[in-house]
Amino acid sequence: MILARRFEHVHAFEPYPTDLRAHLARNRLELSVTVHECAVSDYTGRGRLAGEGACRLLAETGAPVAVVALDDLDLPDPAFVKIDVEWQEAAALRGMERLLARARPMLFVATHGDEVRHEAIGILARLDYRVEPIAGTLLATTRDR
Repeated sequence: MILARRFEHVHAFEPYPTDLRAHLARNRLELSVTVHECAVSDYTGRGRLAGEGACRLLAETGAPVAVVALDDLDLPDPAFVKIDVEWQEAAALRGMERLLARARPMLFVATHGDEVRHEAIGILARLDYRVEPIAGTLLATTRDR
């Protein structure tokens, strides 16, 4: 919601967007946000979400969902990317490495677990991002900013 008021247009990726669409309508932000009904990962195709509340993208069990790698989409280059994908942060970053190398957006990544956080930091460092951990999240900016 905050980003939709701050930026000209927001692309939101949500596998089950009913609540998101209701919030957008209630706040009259439907025209400012394009909702993509899918999960974000390092591949494009189908996957499954399992779990209550904090869902995990799995291949074997759970509810079927569309999955997309952001590098496979033809979207405008973002200035800012917020990632909160419940244990899939590194996969989401791998699926958008070309976009990150080209557009160089600022990133706010909510991380879930030390292993995923470490992998995400490695991906961002390889792409020449400066990473600052802040209370379970990562703020990543390009070294030229």
